[in-house]
Order: sequence, then structure tokens, then C-alpha cells
Amino acid sequence: MNSPNIPRFVYLEYGSQSSILSELHYSLATLQAEGIEGKNISIATDMPERYLATPYDIIDISKRISTYRGKINYSHRIKPSLILDILKSYQTNLVLLDTDTYFRSGFLMEIKNAMADGVGMNFFIRRDPYRGFGPFTTKLPSGITYTYDPQWSLMYNSGVVAVKPEHISIIEDSITLIDQLWAAGLQALDVDQFAATETFRIHGQKINPVFKNIHHYHSRWTRRYIHWKFNQKSKIEFNVPQIRRPDIFVNKTAVRVFKAYSIFRSWINSNDT
Repeated sequence: MNSPNIPRFVYLEYGSQSSILSELHYSLATLQAEGIEGKNISIATDMPERYLATPYDIIDISKRISTYRGKINYSHRIKPSLILDILKSYQTNLVLLDTDTYFRSGFLMEIKNAMADGVGMNFFIRRDPYRGFGPFTTKLPSGITYTYDPQWSLMYNSGVVAVKPEHISIIEDSITLIDQLWAAGLQALDVDQFAATETFRIHGQKINPVFKNIHHYHSRWTRRYIHWKFNQKSKIEFNVPQIRRPDIFVNKTAVRVFKAYSIFRSWINSNDT
């Protein structure tokens, strides 16, 4: 059971990348600093034994991954499929978070405000994200006909997706839209977040960007910089939750210096061989 007025926060973690575990540990630490208890946090994973001694709700998806990927075998199709399963089984407001995130004071209120009159997604990316694609029209399970429109089609980032049980039919539409877009030749890595944005839009849902109190470090060099910082810390122990505010200093200057240093070091090493 969730605490009153607190949505269920969900992370997706699968595979064997140690860097993802470091991201998750840091994200959890800063999320719980917002006062969110472990019982309100779910981790969907193919290795549930990794979290046996933790206070979190653990969802074993080891036998679902193939189904979630679908016939198109698309890894990011797992996200809306997981959202759909959890909305149906938990019947509570849900916030899916990417692991490469950390949170500042005020994030919980920002999420609540975003969900008050619509849905939440991370940040706006662009209009007409696949220029030259189309014409494309398809009928979705809800009965709505979707048409790609360069003037109106939008994309938001899905590092945060905040939805309610009343949005189940929209999530079902988004999964079908992914499959139909893929079949039409739009086999882009980010088609999942495009499909989510578009189905929210055509269902008349207000999309509220959630970015002021979350840092989603998805860009390549920022992510490398933060991973480098992770490697300077002690071994991760998930059974000992660390609750703390963000303590890794990040800004454009720090990332640029790190990038220059990394490229220079790589050049030196290549000349030594």
C-alpha cells in the first residue's frame, strides 16, 4: 500500500551493467531524501535476489522481458509495458523514473502538481521529431485514429513518466502505436517516448514537464563524468539505504573539463602504445 497522496515510484533495472546499479543507488538516495519511504518505491528487475534485504517493493520481471519487448524485440518497449502492468495490478498513481536521475528539494511537490491536471513527462524535446516520416495513419485499441502530423506531433523525454490508473487505455494505445510505427519503418531508439507523448496528446491529456527539481543526466559526457565520480566511492550495499541530498557537483564547466581531460588522456595513451 502507498502512503496517502504519495504515488508509487518505479525504477526499471535489468541486465548486468554495474554502472546502472550505481545510478540506481544514487537516485534512490536522493529520492528518499524527499521523504519518500521504501514501501512507496518499486524496483522492477530480472535479478530480484539482488534486493532481498532492501526495504523496497521488488517486482520480478525475469520471465516478462521477452513479452515486454514484443515481436519487434525493442528494448524501450519494456517501459510502457511495465507501466501498464503496474497500473493494472497496483491501481495507484505511478511515476516511472530512469536510473540516471537524481533529485533536488521540491521534486515530490513538482510531481504532485504535474499529476493534478494531467500527466508528467521529463522535458519537451521538439515538434515534428521525425521530419520526412509519413504519411502515417493507424487505428488504436481505444478506437482513436492516429495520424502523424508535422505541425502537431510532439516529443517529450520519458526520463519521468507520471500517470494514473485512469490512463490505462492511453498506455495500451502507446504500446500499439510503437508496434505500428516500427512496422512502418520508424525504428528509432526513442520511438517509445514519442508514442507516449502522442497518445497523451490525442487523448487530450495535458503534458506537464517535470524538470526543475530533477537532474536527468542522459547526455553522454555528463553521464561519463558522474560515473567517474561513482567509481571514486565505496562499494554499493543496497541493504543499507543511503538517504542524502545530491553530493556530486555537476555543471557545464566541470563536465567540459572532464571531457577535455579524458580526451587528452586517451590521446596520450594511444601515443604510448
